[in-house]
Amino acid sequence: RCSSSYYNFTIFNSISNNTVTANPDSRGGGIEVFEFCTPNITNNIIKGNVAAKGAGIECYSANPIITNNIIKWNDADEGGGLYCYTSAPLVTNNTFFENTAVTNGGGVYCYWNSFPQLTNTILWGDTPTEVDMDVTSTPDIDHCDVQGGWGSGVGNINADPMFLELSPGTNTIEIRAVDSLG
Repeated sequence: RCSSSYYNFTIFNSISNNTVTANPDSRGGGIEVFEFCTPNITNNIIKGNVAAKGAGIECYSANPIITNNIIKWNDADEGGGLYCYTSAPLVTNNTFFENTAVTNGGGVYCYWNSFPQLTNTILWGDTPTEVDMDVTSTPDIDHCDVQGGWGSGVGNINADPMFLELSPGTNTIEIRAVDSLG
């Protein structure tokens, strides 16, 4: 049986179009995906959660498909936005913004044979680092905007995404185009 939890609820296939906020837990403060699950986590705002590991999302031996989410303002010891343990989630078109970790990976932390694939994703303002990993893990990061840059991968940039919060306290982040030609 495969399931995920979202603050004391069990999710079998997907979690979509929700705001997951202000949940405290020891693991997976916002959402915990475990034991060989592959749920779809789509079009959510995951913010202000607190956990020891994976305050936004924790993947524990699981491979979810994480698409079109805003993951911001989460606080953990490791993996403020996303924590992967023996996992290989597909992470596409997400925004990780101002997540924090005490030790490893404010945005994303990969531990113990984890191989997440990040594509078309923004990682910005996360502390102490955007992405971190142990020696057994290797994230595949392509066509992403990573603050401070990402040395490997294809098509990655390090360009301020110019976020604009439309009004304080809202869940909306607007991305403005910047004319690079002046």
